[in-house]
Amino acid sequence: MSKVLLSLVVAALLVAGILFFVYGRRPAAPLVEAPPAARTRGAASVGVFRPSDAGWYLRNANAAGNPEVAVHFGASGDVAVAGDWNGDGSDTIGVFRPSDRGWYLRNANAAGEPDLVLHYGGQGDVPLVGDWNGDGTDTIGVFRPADRSWHLRNSNTSGEADSVFFYGAAGDVPVAGDWNGDGTNTIGVFRPSTGAWLLRNTNAAGEPDVTAYFGAAGDRPVTGDWNGDGTATLGVFRPSDAFWLLRNANANGDPDVPVFGYGTASDQPLAGDWDGR
Repeated sequence: MSKVLLSLVVAALLVAGILFFVYGRRPAAPLVEAPPAARTRGAASVGVFRPSDAGWYLRNANAAGNPEVAVHFGASGDVAVAGDWNGDGSDTIGVFRPSDRGWYLRNANAAGEPDLVLHYGGQGDVPLVGDWNGDGTDTIGVFRPADRSWHLRNSNTSGEADSVFFYGAAGDVPVAGDWNGDGTNTIGVFRPSTGAWLLRNTNAAGEPDVTAYFGAAGDRPVTGDWNGDGTATLGVFRPSDAFWLLRNANANGDPDVPVFGYGTASDQPLAGDWDGR
């Protein structure tokens, strides 16, 4: 083979190699980070706030027994609230102080100074808590019985309401929960005169999406995800005998959880995932 022919063959092979490298290789797929896992919440269990000694007595089971957590936080006249203030998956304690419309919130179920202090609401407002925008953090809100208006904030800071609307009737008790398991807490009312629950799946005025009857006159409403299925459902605390009656569905029926006694008649009932499990 002549030197000229050999040079041509080598040159052709080099060109073919370059073309294969440029056009024949499939480009590597770009690295895509997996989205963060959605926050999961465990089952809610009961607890009480005792105004006489500002004591919190929290259970990690929906049954009679001694509290797993006993701590003192707040003052006489405070109204108990509980929520996941920092998005870590555990509900912790807090109080609303009607005298100054102050919110004093802890990121641990332990005695200590509040981790968050803010002022929000008006005279006569009833405090409530929920994850109103589905971001994984519970934030503050108030129900104003004078005009049945709701004033919800998407951050635990002082400021104007992010959402204002009207819902309910005179005498209603406000409640909040994730009634349909979509990750967002919405509002509702318990009507003591009839034992009716009228629940909304959006934080806006309108007709109830769910109407159910559970409880009796004198009962205090309490809501929670009692079985850990991602949906908040009905419950009542009966001060006359300190019994808890809990349902696993937002519907008429008997309690699903065996009825148990816990607390005293003057306690404020509440519920939360205290241990984050």
